[in-house]
Amino acid sequence: MNKSYSSSVSSSPIRKKKIQQYLGLFIILLIIYFFLKDSTWTGGTVELHTIMEAFATSLTMSIGVISIVRFYSKKNNTFLFIGAGFLGTSFLEGYHMVVTSTFFYEHFPSELSSLSPWSWVAARLFLSILMLLSWWAWKREEKMGDKGIIKENTIYIVIGILTLVSFLFFVFVPLPRAYYPEYFFHRPQEIIPGIFFLLALIGYFKKGHWEKNDFEHWMILFLIISFSSQLIFMTLSGKNFDMMFDVAHLLKKLSYIFVLNGLLISMFYLFKDGEEKTERIKKINSNLNDEINERIKAEKELQELSSKLEKNVEDLIIEQKKSLKRLNETTNAKLLAEKSRNKLKLVAEQLANSNKELTQFAFIASHDLQEPLRKVEIFGSMLETRLKGNSDEKIDNYISVMVNSAKRMRDLINGLLSYSKITSSTIPFQSVNLDKIVAGVVSDLQTTLENSNGKVEWQNMLTIEADHLQLRQLFQNLISNSIKYSLKGEKPLIKIHCEEFLNPSNENFCKIFVKDNGIGFDEKYSEKIFEVFQRLHPKTEYKGSGIGLSICKRIMERHNGTISVISKPDKGSTFILTLPIKQNL
Repeated sequence: MNKSYSSSVSSSPIRKKKIQQYLGLFIILLIIYFFLKDSTWTGGTVELHTIMEAFATSLTMSIGVISIVRFYSKKNNTFLFIGAGFLGTSFLEGYHMVVTSTFFYEHFPSELSSLSPWSWVAARLFLSILMLLSWWAWKREEKMGDKGIIKENTIYIVIGILTLVSFLFFVFVPLPRAYYPEYFFHRPQEIIPGIFFLLALIGYFKKGHWEKNDFEHWMILFLIISFSSQLIFMTLSGKNFDMMFDVAHLLKKLSYIFVLNGLLISMFYLFKDGEEKTERIKKINSNLNDEINERIKAEKELQELSSKLEKNVEDLIIEQKKSLKRLNETTNAKLLAEKSRNKLKLVAEQLANSNKELTQFAFIASHDLQEPLRKVEIFGSMLETRLKGNSDEKIDNYISVMVNSAKRMRDLINGLLSYSKITSSTIPFQSVNLDKIVAGVVSDLQTTLENSNGKVEWQNMLTIEADHLQLRQLFQNLISNSIKYSLKGEKPLIKIHCEEFLNPSNENFCKIFVKDNGIGFDEKYSEKIFEVFQRLHPKTEYKGSGIGLSICKRIMERHNGTISVISKPDKGSTFILTLPIKQNL
């Protein structure tokens, strides 16, 4: 039986609004280009250019330093590459400023008409490649986890070498001409960093973090301006200090301001979140201490109740022995029989009362224990989430052990309570369609089946008289076990079918076969697995309380049936349920 599920995700208003902003920014840049493309204006001087580049150098240096600080506050590859990229760019921007100044350019082997454009391209190409690598580094870390984090020393060394090579290149190598008026693109070398900026923009947009992350949003704006300034403006600059030249320089500085703004916003929220986490942790610790004290108190009361109950049972047994001894000493057979009946009746009443008290005690104990356990589990999970990765590894381990122990203790209490309630169920037997029972259980376990790529097939299901809730619990335990104990590398496959037959008393019975392709086990343990708390595997390997199959056996006993199993290691298991089609009430 195959079932399919589908879901759709609609674009959020914030996503649409930001996409409109990106398109609007690009359209504005296109309008500026078409408005200024025919302008013959030439402005600016070498001195003004030097001042503007000094401002760009300070911006890139600030961005690089803040990004590195952000990286060390919470390490990830993206900020490492962005920080290293802007630090390297700051040196190249400073170099661009120096070599094009009136004081220094006479000491280089190339003319100013070549020095200025080529030193500009070097800085822009360097930054565009590092921006694309920052997206690649995020992709690597996303795929490989902590193993994908690149050592920062490696990046610093590579960036330093590349920057030094760029310096030496301009000092010792004569540069070719930078302007080609015979081409449509007068500075075709600008296309290369423009393409890298465009690829980085595509990567960051597909990444999708810009929808909720302020820094990523400003990065998208930075990349739109960067690739536009390269491909639209600087490629069409015909000479130094013309309109396209100056607009590209202004857009470059505007893009740096966008990145710096995004970084400052990111740092603000990082510090704010840190302060809020500190306050929440203090509150959680206080609540956790209170819950631990309540748990200690509840455990002490439980121990006292258990000791008292044990003493009462011992006293009752002693009293019964004394009564039997007195009966044996009686010579009158009639009186002996009468007294025996009275004593047995009294014992039965006492045992009934004791059983009732035990049931009430189990309910009260489980209820009173589960509340503090639930709080320990909740606050422990919250503490684990908040501290994970920000605290000492031993503390993380201690918290993890505490949360897992609380969950296991709660599961054990629930299991024991379910086990004790089976025979006391007041739900009458009624006609139950096993096909609907199995379908309901498979629907409840759909998420588990999808996560394990498991499949359940069933056919020839009968209608019998039974407690539908207990049969639902029975099939849920058996199917869950088949999924849990599946072979590694194998997709769990559970097959269920019924067979009707006549027993020796000519009564209609049915056999239900639940077969899986799991890890199986040695059949010498085929009786042991139905005992309470009996496990064939350590709980660290397969989670569970060890009560599930005991509950299944008790359910079958209430239905005047039996449960058995056929299994071999690595060959799967087949559970065989035998029960009457109609119950004799």
